[in-house]
Amino acid sequence: MSIGPSNGVVMMQQGPLIACVRQATEMDHLCTRTGGVRAFGDCDDFMRHLMAHLLGDEFEAWEASLAAKKADYDAKRPAAGKTRGDIFVKKR
Repeated sequence: MSIGPSNGVVMMQQGPLIACVRQATEMDHLCTRTGGVRAFGDCDDFMRHLMAHLLGDEFEAWEASLAAKKADYDAKRPAAGKTRGDIFVKKR
């Protein structure tokens, strides 16, 4: 949460902050101060439990749809080597 631009989004938030990160961060105090939640753990596990709670009986169908959605998303990604000008690619 200390790497931009995502850290700027955390600082702009208005309302409860919910953070799920394995280690302590410099933003942890914002969770308490805003009435949010600070969970130490794996984000994928956290989101799976959250979605199960939110979707109820529809959760299993939603989870079963994820493999096809991931395959579709991956098919749209650029080839290895990051040829699309990502910010992480060194400029020549």
